[in-house]
Amino acid sequence: MKRKIKIKNQLFIVKVMFYLLIVIAASIVTWTKHYAEGASLAILSFLFLLFLYKCPYCGYSLDFRFRIKKETPCPMCGKVISSYEKNE
Repeated sequence: MKRKIKIKNQLFIVKVMFYLLIVIAASIVTWTKHYAEGASLAILSFLFLLFLYKCPYCGYSLDFRFRIKKETPCPMCGKVISSYEKNE
């Protein structure tokens, strides 16, 4: 049985988490002057984005500026990202 997964929403959540972690890292550096903790959190957020913001078909890491609209194809494989189907 094929089930539609709303991959667009999942990738949106990954992007929001990335921006949230960057804001938290900047706040740590600004308010507490703990540069090591802020830098490590910023690096962690970039790794989070690098490993999770991918095409579900080919695994190509998408650019974080890449917006996923209704019929957006992957730049590498050309398949439509927002209509990912998973067999269950």
